[in-house]
Parts: sequence; structure tokens; C-alpha cells
Amino acid sequence: MAITDKKTGAWGLDQTYNKINQGSIWEYSAPSDPDKLFGWGKNAYGQLGLNQPSDTAYSSPVQIPGQYKRVFTTHYEADYHIVAGITTTGLMAWGRNYEGQLGQNDKVDYSSPVQIPGTTWYQVDGGQSVLLATKTDNTLWAWGNNENGNLGQNSRTDYSSPVQVPGTTWKQPRGTNSTCGAIKTDGTLWAWGRNWRGEAGQNDLVIRSSPVQIPGTDWKFLANSGNTMLAIKTNGELWGWGRQWAGALGQNQGGANDNYSYSSPVQIPGTSWANVGTNGTSVIAVKTNGTLWSWGYQTRGQLGLNSNVKYSSPVQVGSATDWSTSNEIHVGTTVGVIKTDGTLWMWGNNQYGEMGVNTDIANYSSPVQVPGTWVELDQNSWSGSTIARPVNP
Repeated sequence: MAITDKKTGAWGLDQTYNKINQGSIWEYSAPSDPDKLFGWGKNAYGQLGLNQPSDTAYSSPVQIPGQYKRVFTTHYEADYHIVAGITTTGLMAWGRNYEGQLGQNDKVDYSSPVQIPGTTWYQVDGGQSVLLATKTDNTLWAWGNNENGNLGQNSRTDYSSPVQVPGTTWKQPRGTNSTCGAIKTDGTLWAWGRNWRGEAGQNDLVIRSSPVQIPGTDWKFLANSGNTMLAIKTNGELWGWGRQWAGALGQNQGGANDNYSYSSPVQIPGTSWANVGTNGTSVIAVKTNGTLWSWGYQTRGQLGLNSNVKYSSPVQVGSATDWSTSNEIHVGTTVGVIKTDGTLWMWGNNQYGEMGVNTDIANYSSPVQVPGTWVELDQNSWSGSTIARPVNP
């Protein structure tokens, strides 16, 4: 993405993020030049898009056919993996398709990219067997599994092709196989789906098959996985609700209370949060000063704290102050975070080479740099795969 000041040219990644929030004097546009795309790690369902359906693993980046403006992999939820990327011609997808989540009106797996019907796709997100995507006109579309009303259709009918979610002002979709959410252009936050642990934020556990609003009109960023939701407000406050496994909601509660669920938002300490990612049990976040923080559960060093100790409140990772506040953070048993200079750092599980550092060392509990400079990362460590776009390949 780029914000263009007519007098001074394109802004960098963090400047872009800041300028978006400064008002309408700044022009906003999607990237004009698509990038190459690389993948590494496990390839069980063809999720690396290499036309190789076998379970070949790669511990170093390999190029995926095509050029992409934006890319997404499913959230950390199960060993089912789909990848979607936006190109100059539309929205492409590949990998597992057992519930029609590749939008091809079938349930056939694809080990090479296939185009999803429609044009002007802008942003895509989803979970194990659900995809959500916005178009440039701010309409929201969904397809895949709808067992819990995840597709927002006021029904539980599955769809293997895109169907529109009511409304025309959607901005930021966040889909999972449990409860989905999205922020609208007016800053309101909405949720729908299973709501098993109160992740719809309605102070109840009722399944919702249509979007319901979570209180507030000043939400700017949403991260969710499974039964846990985290969201940042425009004033830098971070809030969480739903399932709290081993302190993932940062409430500093020991013992059994670390697993207590909240069906309404609770604030996580601090007022300067800029970016956050979660797998539902572990949380990684960046503050506006570029510092990196983590908390929750870990078994593979995924909190980056050189240990496997769980934490129920935020702990700073290292002392660096140059972690990107604009690049999305992807958390599983493997974690990847980009710095402001475009360097990519990963840690946690490396069972299938998903850290891309050309080793078979099983786990890293501190950040390790992946060669190259990168503009975007999407990672699903449960499936053992990483997808990323490099800078000026």
C-alpha cells in the first residue's frame, strides 16, 4: 500500500499507516506494481502453489507462480490450509478445498492458483474452511463452511462460491471457522458465528448467523483466531474478549482464572498499542514506539522470550524499537514479524522448515532473521507453511 504526498512521493510502510490515520488530505491507493510471492515449509495439500500435491517440505523460500498485490493464509486452527492472493486479474486461491473454501463451486483441492469469480477484490481473510473478502466498493463477501453462521447469511447453509454479507461499508474482515468479525468504515465493530466463549462480545453465548455490533465506534484494528478476539481502538487501547487460554487476554490472573472466558471486551494494560496478532492462545503485539510484546501460552518458544513459560500479562521481547507498526503479525506455534527495514524475523516451531532459515532445528525461542527483505508475511504454523512477498524481488 502507499500514501502519496503529491510533493514528496511515496511513504514507507510505517509512514503509510500513520498517514492513513491523519485524515482525508492524504491519498490512499493499493500497490500499483504486483510482487513475486514465495513460500516455504510443508506442502501437504498443495498450499505452496507449486503444482506438487505431495507432502514435500521446503526449508528455504521457493517462488510461487504469478505476481501478487496482497496475500493471505488461513488462521492457526487445524491442519487444513488455504492460501489466497490478490493479483492484477483478481483473487486467486489454492490448497485444501474440502468445504468449498476456494470458491470454485466444487470441493476439489488445488495445488496451483485458481481464480475466484468476481473482480475488484481488495482484502481477504479467513479460517480453516471459511473465507471473507471485501471489494473496492466496501462490500463484504463470504464462502465456505457455514455450520455456525460464519458466513453472515442468517442461515447455516454452506456456499462454495462468494455470497454477499449485508451492508456496503465494510473495511477490515477477519474470518475464522468459529466466529468472524469485521470493522466498518465508520469505526464500528461487528461479529457473527459460533460465539462459544463469548467471542461475539454480546455478553452471552448465543450463536449469531448475522452480524451484531460490539459497543464502540472507534475501532481501527481487529485480530482473531478460534474463540478469541483482540481489537485496538484509535486511542491505542487494546481490548480482548472470548476464550482466555493461559492468559491470552492479558488480565494477569493466575491459576484457573487464566482460562476464564469473557463475553464482553476487557482492556489489556497499556494505551499505545499499534498492532496485534494471535492464534487464540499466544499473543504478539507492537506498540507505537516500535517495541515488541508477547503473552499467553507457549510450548515451542512462540513468545520469543527464550523460554516456554506462560505469561498472563504483556512482557517485552528484547529491546529493539524498530518493529513495524503496520505489517500484520501472524501467530501460530510459529511467529513471524517484519521490522521497519523490511527484515523478517521468525521464531517458534520449525518442524517443517516453516521458518525459512534452511535448518531442521525443531524450535527457536528467540527471533531469527530470514534472509532477504520483505513487505508482507502470512503464516500458518499448524499446517507448517509460510507465504511472503519480498521487497523489490
